[in-house]
Amino acid sequence: MAVGFLGPCGFNTPHVHNRATELLVVTRGRVVSEMILENGATAPSPDNGGAAGPRNVVNTLAELQATPFYPGALHSQFNPDCDDAVFVAPFSSDDPGVETMAQAYLALGVDTVRAAAGNQIDGADVDRFRGLLSENVALGVEECLKTCGIEKRK
Repeated sequence: MAVGFLGPCGFNTPHVHNRATELLVVTRGRVVSEMILENGATAPSPDNGGAAGPRNVVNTLAELQATPFYPGALHSQFNPDCDDAVFVAPFSSDDPGVETMAQAYLALGVDTVRAAAGNQIDGADVDRFRGLLSENVALGVEECLKTCGIEKRK
C-alpha cells in the first residue's frame, strides 16, 4: 500500500506497476487521474485528426472516490486544486513494482531526476517536465497554478 501527498497543483510523473493492480482512493481533496491502456487498445483521438491513438482514460476523483490502474498500465495523477490532496493506494500484490517512465527512459539530467525523486512534483516546476507529461496534465497544472496564484519556477 502507498499513501500519496500532492501539494497544490502537484503531480505524479507517469509510471507503471508491473506486478499488481492499484486501486487509488482519494481521502482528501481531488485528484485527476490518467491512464493509457496497453498497446492495441485504441480510440479516436481529436489531437490526431480523429485517427485512432492510444486509449486514454481520464477521471476526476473527489474524496472517497476511487479508480483502478491495471498491471503495466501507464498512469499519472495531479491535484487540480489549491489545497493539498491525499490518496491511499492498495495493491493486489505485496511486490507491485514501479517503473517511472520519465526517469527510467527519457535520460533526464541529474538535476531534473533529483527534482522528481519520489515521483511527486511541485506544480510550479511544470515547465521542466512539460514534454514528459500528457497535454491533459500539463494544461490542468497550468490552470491550477493560475487559479491558486502560484508562480512557475524558471
